[in-house]
Amino acid sequence: MTDFSISVIPVNTPEGAKYYVALTSPQIAFSVGLIPESILGLLERPNEPIAPGNFTTNAVFRKFLADVIARNAPDDPDMQAAAAQQGEGYVAIIDRRRPTPSKDDVPPEDMLGFFEIKGGKVVPGSYQASPNHRLLTNHGFFRLDRFLEERLHQELAARANVPG
Repeated sequence: MTDFSISVIPVNTPEGAKYYVALTSPQIAFSVGLIPESILGLLERPNEPIAPGNFTTNAVFRKFLADVIARNAPDDPDMQAAAAQQGEGYVAIIDRRRPTPSKDDVPPEDMLGFFEIKGGKVVPGSYQASPNHRLLTNHGFFRLDRFLEERLHQELAARANVPG
């Protein structure tokens, strides 16, 4: 898998310098370009640390992330096991940026979204992204489980035409 890391990429635009926080390495960004789906957001004040008050989320990335989750999570063995155990109802996709003792203690900003479950199976096309999820909180950037993280990186690599 290609090594994707969170980087600040400076870009000169007609409006002046912008500092994009991207899920890519500077080497990839400067060799193949900065694709919109890899841009997590904009660093408002480049001389300050990346923090929630200094970061504006990129709506294109949020939509891309939701799409990757919607298409790939039903194939995740952990999701399939959770659906089988749940039987009926909904299964949440929880951000892994911090340990959570139980599903009842998950703060809204750490809830990525939900899938409907019927008969112990994920209902295709049922994913609903949570409007309350935050890509960046005081606990850091979002984290996916290994299965979804691999799919996200594969799809970013494919869009950038980088071997994944």
